[in-house]
Amino acid sequence: MSRRKKVTNITAQNVLLETLHEKVIADGPTGPLFKMLADKGIILADDLATGVTAMANNVSYLAAKKQSQILLRQRDILMKPLIAHTTDCFQFLKSNYSPNYKLVGDWGGTITDGGKITYVTDTVGQVALIVAIKTQNNSYTTPEVSPLAHFLTFQKIDLSDDATNGATAILRDKAYAIAKKSSEDFREKRDKDWPTVVSHINEIGDFAMKLFKGNVKILGAYGYTVINDPKVDQIRDIEISLGTSKLKIKAKIGSTLYNTGTDGIEIYKGKTTVGTPMLLAAGGKITSAKGYSTFSAKNLSTTKKGKFQIIPPKKAS
Repeated sequence: MSRRKKVTNITAQNVLLETLHEKVIADGPTGPLFKMLADKGIILADDLATGVTAMANNVSYLAAKKQSQILLRQRDILMKPLIAHTTDCFQFLKSNYSPNYKLVGDWGGTITDGGKITYVTDTVGQVALIVAIKTQNNSYTTPEVSPLAHFLTFQKIDLSDDATNGATAILRDKAYAIAKKSSEDFREKRDKDWPTVVSHINEIGDFAMKLFKGNVKILGAYGYTVINDPKVDQIRDIEISLGTSKLKIKAKIGSTLYNTGTDGIEIYKGKTTVGTPMLLAAGGKITSAKGYSTFSAKNLSTTKKGKFQIIPPKKAS
Protein backbone atom coordinates (compact mmCIF):
# COMPACT_ATOMS: atom_id res chain seq x y z
CA MET A 1 0.00 0.00 0.00
CA SER A 2 1.38 3.41 -0.95
CA ARG A 3 1.85 6.11 1.66
CA ARG A 4 3.08 9.65 1.56
CA LYS A 5 6.36 10.39 3.31
CA LYS A 6 5.95 13.17 5.87
CA VAL A 7 8.64 15.85 5.63
CA THR A 8 9.62 17.17 9.07
CA ASN A 9 12.67 19.32 8.27
CA ILE A 10 11.81 22.97 7.67
CA THR A 11 14.31 23.31 4.81
CA ALA A 12 12.88 20.27 3.02
CA GLN A 13 9.35 21.55 3.70
CA ASN A 14 10.21 24.83 2.00
CA VAL A 15 11.63 23.01 -1.02
CA LEU A 16 8.45 20.93 -1.26
CA LEU A 17 6.33 24.07 -0.96
CA GLU A 18 8.24 25.80 -3.75
CA THR A 19 7.82 22.79 -6.05
CA LEU A 20 4.14 22.53 -5.16
CA HIS A 21 3.58 26.23 -5.87
CA GLU A 22 5.41 26.07 -9.21
CA LYS A 23 3.37 23.04 -10.34
CA VAL A 24 0.05 24.60 -9.32
CA ILE A 25 0.96 27.78 -11.21
CA ALA A 26 1.95 25.68 -14.24
CA ASP A 27 -1.34 23.73 -14.07
CA GLY A 28 -3.32 26.97 -14.08
CA PRO A 29 -6.95 27.46 -13.06
CA THR A 30 -8.00 24.21 -14.72
CA GLY A 31 -5.45 22.22 -12.72
CA PRO A 32 -6.54 19.37 -10.40
CA LEU A 33 -5.67 21.22 -7.18
CA PHE A 34 -6.93 24.70 -8.07
CA LYS A 35 -10.50 24.32 -6.77
CA MET A 36 -9.41 22.49 -3.62
CA LEU A 37 -7.01 25.32 -2.74
CA ALA A 38 -9.69 27.93 -3.40
CA ASP A 39 -12.29 26.06 -1.33
CA LYS A 40 -9.85 25.71 1.59
CA GLY A 41 -8.67 29.31 1.32
CA ILE A 42 -5.06 28.18 0.91
CA ILE A 43 -2.89 30.76 -0.85
CA LEU A 44 0.46 29.16 -1.62
CA ALA A 45 2.10 32.52 -2.41
CA ASP A 46 1.32 33.65 1.15
CA ASP A 47 2.68 30.38 2.49
CA LEU A 48 5.89 30.94 0.52
CA ALA A 49 6.25 34.42 2.05
CA THR A 50 5.77 32.91 5.50
CA GLY A 51 8.44 30.37 4.59
CA VAL A 52 10.96 33.11 3.73
CA THR A 53 10.49 34.65 7.18
CA ALA A 54 10.53 31.26 8.91
CA MET A 55 13.75 30.26 7.15
CA ALA A 56 15.45 33.53 8.11
CA ASN A 57 14.47 32.93 11.74
CA ASN A 58 15.61 29.32 11.46
CA VAL A 59 19.07 30.42 10.27
CA SER A 60 19.31 32.83 13.21
CA TYR A 61 18.06 30.14 15.59
CA LEU A 62 20.66 27.62 14.44
CA ALA A 63 23.46 30.21 14.65
CA ALA A 64 22.48 31.28 18.17
CA LYS A 65 22.06 27.66 19.24
CA LYS A 66 25.53 26.77 17.94
CA GLN A 67 27.03 29.79 19.69
CA SER A 68 25.32 28.85 22.96
CA GLN A 69 26.70 25.30 22.69
CA ILE A 70 30.22 26.62 22.10
CA LEU A 71 29.99 28.99 25.09
CA LEU A 72 28.56 26.23 27.28
CA ARG A 73 31.41 23.91 26.33
CA GLN A 74 33.99 26.63 27.04
CA ARG A 75 32.39 27.33 30.41
CA ASP A 76 32.35 23.66 31.37
CA ILE A 77 36.00 23.17 30.38
CA LEU A 78 36.97 26.01 32.70
CA MET A 79 34.70 24.87 35.52
CA LYS A 80 35.49 21.14 35.57
CA PRO A 81 38.89 21.40 37.35
CA LEU A 82 37.65 24.27 39.51
CA ILE A 83 34.72 22.20 40.82
CA ALA A 84 37.02 19.24 41.44
CA HIS A 85 39.46 21.46 43.39
CA THR A 86 36.62 22.92 45.47
CA THR A 87 35.36 19.45 46.38
CA ASP A 88 38.86 18.18 47.20
CA CYS A 89 39.62 21.19 49.40
CA PHE A 90 36.38 20.91 51.35
CA GLN A 91 36.77 17.17 51.84
CA PHE A 92 40.30 17.71 53.13
CA LEU A 93 39.14 20.52 55.47
CA LYS A 94 36.30 18.32 56.70
CA SER A 95 38.82 15.62 57.59
CA ASN A 96 41.17 18.19 59.14
CA TYR A 97 38.51 19.73 61.40
CA SER A 98 36.74 16.49 62.34
CA PRO A 99 34.67 16.29 64.48
CA ASN A 100 34.23 20.09 64.63
CA TYR A 101 32.86 20.22 61.09
CA LYS A 102 31.33 23.65 61.47
CA LEU A 103 34.77 25.24 61.04
CA VAL A 104 34.49 24.38 57.35
CA GLY A 105 32.01 27.24 57.24
CA ASP A 106 34.90 29.69 57.71
CA TRP A 107 36.00 28.67 54.21
CA GLY A 108 32.63 29.41 52.64
CA GLY A 109 31.27 25.88 52.82
CA THR A 110 27.83 24.79 53.98
CA ILE A 111 28.08 21.76 56.25
CA THR A 112 25.87 20.06 58.80
CA ASP A 113 26.86 19.03 62.32
CA GLY A 114 27.13 15.49 60.97
CA GLY A 115 29.61 16.52 58.28
CA LYS A 116 27.42 16.58 55.16
CA ILE A 117 28.57 19.26 52.73
CA THR A 118 26.10 20.96 50.40
CA TYR A 119 27.51 22.27 47.12
CA VAL A 120 25.92 24.97 45.01
CA THR A 121 25.27 24.08 41.37
CA ASP A 122 25.22 27.44 39.56
CA THR A 123 28.42 28.83 38.02
CA VAL A 124 28.46 32.10 39.99
CA GLY A 125 27.98 30.23 43.27
CA GLN A 126 30.66 27.66 42.41
CA VAL A 127 33.17 30.37 41.57
CA ALA A 128 32.26 32.19 44.80
CA LEU A 129 33.21 29.05 46.71
CA ILE A 130 36.69 28.78 45.23
CA VAL A 131 37.20 32.52 45.81
CA ALA A 132 36.11 32.08 49.45
CA ILE A 133 38.63 29.24 49.85
CA LYS A 134 41.36 31.43 48.31
CA THR A 135 40.47 34.38 50.56
CA GLN A 136 40.55 32.27 53.72
CA ASN A 137 43.76 30.55 52.66
CA ASN A 138 45.46 33.92 52.05
CA SER A 139 44.30 35.23 55.43
CA TYR A 140 46.99 33.17 57.16
CA THR A 141 50.21 35.18 57.53
CA THR A 142 53.58 34.06 58.81
CA PRO A 143 54.14 32.48 61.25
CA GLU A 144 50.62 31.05 60.81
CA VAL A 145 50.28 28.31 58.22
CA SER A 146 47.04 27.63 56.37
CA PRO A 147 45.60 24.15 57.00
CA LEU A 148 45.42 23.84 53.21
CA ALA A 149 49.00 24.90 52.45
CA HIS A 150 50.60 21.48 52.14
CA PHE A 151 47.51 19.95 50.54
CA LEU A 152 47.48 22.60 47.80
CA THR A 153 51.18 22.07 47.14
CA PHE A 154 50.96 18.28 46.96
CA GLN A 155 47.82 18.37 44.80
CA LYS A 156 49.26 21.13 42.57
CA ILE A 157 46.22 23.33 43.05
CA ASP A 158 46.71 27.03 42.29
CA LEU A 159 43.80 28.93 43.79
CA SER A 160 44.78 32.13 41.99
CA ASP A 161 44.54 30.37 38.63
CA ASP A 162 41.22 28.87 39.68
CA ALA A 163 39.86 32.30 40.64
CA THR A 164 40.99 33.78 37.31
CA ASN A 165 39.52 30.89 35.33
CA GLY A 166 36.35 31.17 37.39
CA ALA A 167 35.93 34.83 36.47
CA THR A 168 36.28 33.90 32.79
CA ALA A 169 33.80 31.04 33.25
CA ILE A 170 31.23 33.49 34.66
CA LEU A 171 31.58 35.62 31.54
CA ARG A 172 31.11 32.54 29.35
CA ASP A 173 28.09 31.50 31.44
CA LYS A 174 26.43 34.90 31.04
CA ALA A 175 27.14 34.93 27.29
CA TYR A 176 25.76 31.38 27.05
CA ALA A 177 22.52 32.41 28.78
CA ILE A 178 22.11 35.33 26.35
CA ALA A 179 22.78 33.14 23.29
CA LYS A 180 20.43 30.44 24.58
CA LYS A 181 17.65 32.98 25.15
CA SER A 182 18.27 34.40 21.68
CA SER A 183 18.02 30.94 20.10
CA GLU A 184 14.76 30.28 21.95
CA ASP A 185 13.35 33.62 20.76
CA PHE A 186 14.25 32.90 17.12
CA ARG A 187 12.80 29.40 17.37
CA GLU A 188 9.56 30.83 18.76
CA LYS A 189 9.40 33.34 15.90
CA ARG A 190 10.15 30.56 13.39
CA ASP A 191 7.39 28.38 14.77
CA LYS A 192 4.78 31.14 15.15
CA ASP A 193 3.13 30.80 11.72
CA TRP A 194 4.99 27.90 10.13
CA PRO A 195 2.82 25.09 11.61
CA THR A 196 -0.14 26.48 9.66
CA VAL A 197 1.87 26.22 6.43
CA VAL A 198 2.89 22.65 7.28
CA SER A 199 -0.75 21.76 7.88
CA HIS A 200 -1.52 23.13 4.40
CA ILE A 201 1.27 20.99 2.89
CA ASN A 202 -0.09 17.88 4.59
CA GLU A 203 -3.71 18.69 3.79
CA ILE A 204 -2.88 19.12 0.10
CA GLY A 205 -0.78 15.94 0.13
CA ASP A 206 -3.56 13.90 1.70
CA PHE A 207 -6.05 15.25 -0.83
CA ALA A 208 -3.70 14.46 -3.72
CA MET A 209 -3.21 10.88 -2.47
CA LYS A 210 -6.97 10.34 -2.74
CA LEU A 211 -7.29 12.30 -5.98
CA PHE A 212 -4.54 10.38 -7.77
CA LYS A 213 -5.37 7.01 -6.22
CA GLY A 214 -4.03 4.27 -8.46
CA ASN A 215 -1.39 6.54 -9.93
CA VAL A 216 0.08 8.30 -6.91
CA LYS A 217 3.47 8.70 -8.60
CA ILE A 218 1.95 11.90 -10.02
CA LEU A 219 2.51 13.43 -6.57
CA GLY A 220 6.23 13.54 -7.34
CA ALA A 221 5.62 16.38 -9.78
CA TYR A 222 4.16 18.38 -6.89
CA GLY A 223 7.18 17.75 -4.65
CA TYR A 224 5.78 14.90 -2.57
CA THR A 225 7.51 11.58 -2.00
CA VAL A 226 5.37 8.45 -2.11
CA ILE A 227 6.62 5.23 -0.51
CA ASN A 228 5.36 1.94 -1.89
CA ASP A 229 7.00 -0.36 0.67
CA PRO A 230 4.67 -1.48 3.46
CA LYS A 231 5.19 0.28 6.75
CA VAL A 232 7.06 -1.97 9.21
CA ASP A 233 5.77 -2.03 12.75
CA GLN A 234 8.51 -1.56 15.32
CA ILE A 235 8.87 -2.83 18.88
CA ARG A 236 7.89 -0.02 21.24
CA ASP A 237 9.39 0.48 24.69
CA ILE A 238 6.98 1.93 27.26
CA GLU A 239 7.99 3.37 30.63
CA ILE A 240 5.65 4.29 33.49
CA SER A 241 6.82 6.45 36.36
CA LEU A 242 6.69 4.86 39.81
CA GLY A 243 3.21 4.59 41.24
CA THR A 244 1.52 6.13 38.18
CA SER A 245 -0.43 5.07 35.11
CA LYS A 246 -0.17 5.57 31.35
CA LEU A 247 -3.48 5.91 29.56
CA LYS A 248 -4.75 5.39 25.99
CA ILE A 249 -1.93 3.16 24.73
CA LYS A 250 -2.47 1.85 21.21
CA ALA A 251 -1.53 -1.68 20.10
CA LYS A 252 -2.54 -3.96 17.26
CA ILE A 253 -4.61 -6.96 18.23
CA GLY A 254 -2.26 -9.92 18.59
CA SER A 255 0.64 -7.81 19.84
CA THR A 256 2.70 -9.22 22.70
CA LEU A 257 3.08 -7.17 25.88
CA TYR A 258 6.38 -8.12 27.52
CA ASN A 259 7.23 -6.84 31.01
CA THR A 260 10.94 -5.96 30.95
CA GLY A 261 10.87 -4.45 34.45
CA THR A 262 11.13 -5.97 37.91
CA ASP A 263 7.60 -5.37 39.18
CA GLY A 264 4.09 -6.17 38.06
CA ILE A 265 2.00 -3.94 35.80
CA GLU A 266 -1.79 -3.93 35.59
CA ILE A 267 -3.32 -3.82 32.10
CA TYR A 268 -6.79 -2.26 31.77
CA LYS A 269 -9.08 -2.38 28.76
CA GLY A 270 -9.80 1.04 27.31
CA LYS A 271 -8.70 4.60 28.04
CA THR A 272 -8.73 4.51 31.86
CA THR A 273 -7.64 2.33 34.77
CA VAL A 274 -11.20 1.45 35.69
CA GLY A 275 -12.44 -2.12 35.77
CA THR A 276 -10.79 -5.48 36.31
CA PRO A 277 -7.17 -5.51 35.11
CA MET A 278 -4.93 -8.26 33.77
CA LEU A 279 -1.65 -8.64 35.64
CA LEU A 280 1.49 -8.44 33.52
CA ALA A 281 4.03 -9.99 35.88
CA ALA A 282 7.72 -9.12 35.86
CA GLY A 283 9.30 -10.98 32.96
CA GLY A 284 5.87 -12.14 31.83
CA LYS A 285 4.10 -11.87 28.49
CA ILE A 286 0.46 -11.52 27.49
CA THR A 287 -1.17 -11.17 24.09
CA SER A 288 -3.30 -8.13 23.31
CA ALA A 289 -6.72 -9.63 22.67
CA LYS A 290 -9.82 -8.19 21.02
CA GLY A 291 -10.97 -5.12 22.93
CA TYR A 292 -7.42 -4.18 23.93
CA SER A 293 -6.41 -2.21 20.83
CA THR A 294 -6.54 0.73 23.25
CA PHE A 295 -5.49 -0.03 26.80
CA SER A 296 -4.10 1.62 29.91
CA ALA A 297 -1.31 0.41 32.19
CA LYS A 298 -0.65 0.99 35.89
CA ASN A 299 2.75 0.61 37.53
CA LEU A 300 2.32 -1.27 40.80
CA SER A 301 5.75 -0.28 42.11
CA THR A 302 6.25 2.88 44.17
CA THR A 303 10.04 2.60 44.00
CA LYS A 304 10.86 1.68 40.39
CA LYS A 305 9.74 2.60 36.89
CA GLY A 306 7.45 0.16 35.15
CA LYS A 307 8.84 -1.05 31.82
CA PHE A 308 7.29 -3.15 29.09
CA GLN A 309 7.50 -3.66 25.36
CA ILE A 310 4.77 -3.83 22.75
CA ILE A 311 5.90 -6.38 20.20
CA PRO A 312 3.78 -6.25 17.02
CA PRO A 313 2.27 -9.46 15.71
CA LYS A 314 4.15 -11.30 12.98
CA LYS A 315 2.72 -10.92 9.52
CA ALA A 316 1.57 -14.08 7.79
CA SER A 317 4.05 -15.18 5.12
